[in-house]
Amino acid sequence: MKYERYLIWNEMNYVGSGVEREQYKIFVLSQYRIAISFVREKASGDPDVQMLLGSIFRRLFRTLNLANLPRGLQKGCYYDPINKHELKRHNLEVWPGYEIRAEEFEGGLHLLVDSSTRVMRTETVLDVLADCYKKSPGSYKDLAIKTLMGSSVITR
Repeated sequence: MKYERYLIWNEMNYVGSGVEREQYKIFVLSQYRIAISFVREKASGDPDVQMLLGSIFRRLFRTLNLANLPRGLQKGCYYDPINKHELKRHNLEVWPGYEIRAEEFEGGLHLLVDSSTRVMRTETVLDVLADCYKKSPGSYKDLAIKTLMGSSVITR
């Protein structure tokens, strides 16, 4: 499916391509021709348009090697694990990132982009459990539940 920014009325557009592939150790040039025609116009507030924009931005952020880390029910949160700032003294990392949404607002479709940061602990769950055991060997289970309850665990 192809989406155009400008309307093409009653025109049939053709896109062609040649693909070279190996078949039985002989290179064959295959020709392809695709016909594209106008079907209908979508309103800017249509859910399909919002889904298309979300798909485009997901692909863009994947190309930029940004990690998708949603916050609860909020989708569209992308963070940069490569340009992180490490706070080794506190076992923390700060990841810069973006939160994006495409919403209809005052009669038009608006792209909302907010800068965001995510603070990540660098210690593993095993480290936290070992620390709980060192602090109180008798009741380490209760301390571990208290410490880890409500925390997000992300695997690499």
